[in-house]
Amino acid sequence: MRDPNPLLRRIKLSDLRLFSAVVGAGGMAKAATQLHISQPAVSKAIASLEQTLGVRLLDRHAGGVTPTIYGDALLQGSTAAFDDLGQSVGASSFSTIRELGNCASLADKRTHSALCRASSKR
Repeated sequence: MRDPNPLLRRIKLSDLRLFSAVVGAGGMAKAATQLHISQPAVSKAIASLEQTLGVRLLDRHAGGVTPTIYGDALLQGSTAAFDDLGQSVGASSFSTIRELGNCASLADKRTHSALCRASSKR
């Protein structure tokens, strides 16, 4: 099956996280410090993201950066995507597997069975 939007294959979650950090910090240098990476690496990643999308995402000025209308849209969309991803992982079988693993470590078999039954009903 072909991807209906080939741009999606070229955008990385790490780029979206970095973009969000730049907007949140109000500048590339501040974001680089917070992320423990070099400022040129941040600038290059933002420039690459802008080139991939074909729009300017940030207005650069002496006091830092502010998102353009396109940057605001990307920020809102990526925030929603990260929120959805976090909820999906939290609600998935990962938590059930972790709970069952904890159940298996209990010595009392009756408690073990009751807890596992309760976990499976969620």
